[in-house]
Amino acid sequence: MKLRILLSLMVILTCLAASDHPIYVSTAEIDYKTKERRIEMAVKIFSNDLQSAISAKEGNRVEIGTKQEEAAIATKYIKEYLHENFKLYSNDKELEWEYVGRELDRQDDFAIWVFLKVEKVRKLKDLVLYNNILIEHQEGQKNKISFRTDSEQYRKFDTYLDAEKVKLF
Repeated sequence: MKLRILLSLMVILTCLAASDHPIYVSTAEIDYKTKERRIEMAVKIFSNDLQSAISAKEGNRVEIGTKQEEAAIATKYIKEYLHENFKLYSNDKELEWEYVGRELDRQDDFAIWVFLKVEKVRKLKDLVLYNNILIEHQEGQKNKISFRTDSEQYRKFDTYLDAEKVKLF
C-alpha cells in the first residue's frame, strides 16, 4: 500500500514538473477559538506573486521578501492588499481583523506567512470568507482554506473565482 502511494506521488510530481503551466496557490488557516472569543488566521502567499500583484496595483515596484524590501512600506501595502482581498463576515457584517505580523519562509520558495486575528468575537451564527487573493492577478489561481473551531479537524475549502465567498459555517 505504501509503495502504491509513493509511486502515485512520484507520477503526480513528475507530471507537475513537466507541465509548462505553473501552479498558483495561497493557503489560509483559520482557527475560531470559542473560549478565547478570538479568530486567528495564518495566510501563506508566495512573496513574488504578492509583490507582482501589489506592484501592478500601485503602478511601481514594491519589494516584498527581498533584500531591497523596506519593511514598513511592504507591511503597509500587504495590509492594504489583504484588507481589499481577504474579508470575514458574520451575521451580514464585516469583521475587522488586526494585523499581527509576517514571516518569510525561505525554505518554501520564499513564501510569506501573514498572521491576522479578530478579537472579542461574539457568538457567531455564521462565518463567511471572501478570499480574492491573487485571483485578479494570476490566471489559474487557487486559494485553499482550512477552517476549524477549537480543536476539531480542519474543514477544507477552495476558491477559484473573482468575488467568491465561502461559508465556513
